[in-house]
Amino acid sequence: MGASFDETIKDTGYYRKYIWQEIKREAVIQNMSAKILFELNSIINPILDSGIFYLSLSYVSIYQRGMHDANNALIE
Repeated sequence: MGASFDETIKDTGYYRKYIWQEIKREAVIQNMSAKILFELNSIINPILDSGIFYLSLSYVSIYQRGMHDANNALIE
């Protein structure tokens, strides 16, 4: 696949940090209220969490397929 699962999950933390740094920068420029920032948080973090969840499912699926193929090879 390229990157290991651990590296990929670690990278998602960098993306989250970058996204929130940009939101912070724009919030200061736009003088956003804490209420708006909390609303953004309640929208953005679940989206990012879902992305990580589905990424994890992909890795688990690939791993299970590999284990199934290895098991079949041992049986044959």
